[in-house]
Amino acid sequence: GFWRGFMRQTVRTITVIISAIVSYALVYFIFAGINKYIDGKSAEEIISALINSGVISEDGAGYKWIASLDSHSLKLFLSVPLALVALPVIYVVCFILVSGILLPLHKFISALCGFKARRSSFGARLTGFLLGAVQGICVAGIILVPVIGVSTLAKDAALAINEHAPEESFTESSNEAYKAYAFSVAENPVTVAYETFGVGALYEKIATVTLDGKEYRMTEIFPDLPRLASDVMSFGGCDPKSLTEAEKARVRSMLSLIEENPILLDILASAVRSGSYAYADGSFPIIPGEPFNTLISSSLEIFHTSTPENLAGDLNTLADVYFTLSESGVLTAFYDGHEAIALAMSARDTEGKTAADRIIEISKKNERITPLVTTVTRLAVTAMQDGVGIGEDTLEIFENIKSKINTNVLTVDKNAYETEEEYVAEISSALDGVLTENGIMLDEEELSAMADFVADNFSETKELTDVEACEIIFSYYNTYAKNSEQ
Repeated sequence: GFWRGFMRQTVRTITVIISAIVSYALVYFIFAGINKYIDGKSAEEIISALINSGVISEDGAGYKWIASLDSHSLKLFLSVPLALVALPVIYVVCFILVSGILLPLHKFISALCGFKARRSSFGARLTGFLLGAVQGICVAGIILVPVIGVSTLAKDAALAINEHAPEESFTESSNEAYKAYAFSVAENPVTVAYETFGVGALYEKIATVTLDGKEYRMTEIFPDLPRLASDVMSFGGCDPKSLTEAEKARVRSMLSLIEENPILLDILASAVRSGSYAYADGSFPIIPGEPFNTLISSSLEIFHTSTPENLAGDLNTLADVYFTLSESGVLTAFYDGHEAIALAMSARDTEGKTAADRIIEISKKNERITPLVTTVTRLAVTAMQDGVGIGEDTLEIFENIKSKINTNVLTVDKNAYETEEEYVAEISSALDGVLTENGIMLDEEELSAMADFVADNFSETKELTDVEACEIIFSYYNTYAKNSEQ
């Protein structure tokens, strides 16, 4: 009796294991089918399907940004809730259905092998009870996979926010939400036990998907995502024109979180790439006020070609430029006229470098930020014209200065002059003509210093890049700094 009872339970346990394995395979088959369906659709068709199904609304917040996403970005964003919620639920449904289908098989095999239930000793019944109890616990764990997985993510998010905790009100509201919706499940001893003994690992495995040949373990966006959100919320009361050391450290912390989390990096690369195009065509306006509107516009141009491979580097370089503008007082001096901007741009750091020097130095390490450096140079051009802000025509003026330096200054043949002084004097005269034509009047000393810079660094150059043109214009601030120090 014990032997036959044990074997019946063993057959049932085997069918449960088969159900779990088959269900796991079905989840991947279903996701592969969804992925293949999406692959065959354009971004417009996917968005239309989302609208028709009621997932998004054309009048809803963020619709214009969603509508700007490309196919990869759409798949990536849709895969987050799909992997973290839908696939675990689908797994449980498949498990229940497959178990129901295999139940007759269990009875058939037991009958075929003669494993019939009979009266047995207390020890046999106890052993059968224990084996059945273990099986029941496993089945319950499988059925609770979605609940345990999501509640554990919520707990991890709450813990991450409390440990990070840069912004008190955000932490309080997060704790309230956690206690109201997840605490009773996430902190339950049963949940903790199941999560510890493998259900959490099963959830992570189910929530791992493959998109465009790349594997994504979606649970990895936690707990970094809530930490990042907490950091972003903490900037609500800061002065963006003049960041404190603590605020700059927080920015660096955010960038480290992004850089070290491959899924978060990929998601953000998709988000900023699509958002930059949405901003460019006016469908996703950002109006923070000057100088940030103009600076953000040029920064977003950089994100047109963002990928997970270049985004971290771009964000760190942009932060370097932003910190330089903030520390030197350029952002604060934006509307204060030529003298204020000149003082800020010529302010030296502990290494003796002016803000202009540092911006050029940073830009040479990452040429992708050239649009932003060009915009800062346009600010310098307006200031040198004794103007305020960044005029609508400054991009045209910048391009004209660069073009005329190419045709009128760099064409001066050094070999045609007997002395270096004569060559520099001709460079100075040519520069004066170019700058005067564009409304910039410099005194003789300033022109001479700029001419020396061009002669020393660009005598063999035939055509300037944008960064090199910026470098020549910014050389003015080294002369300004020397004069201010006398």
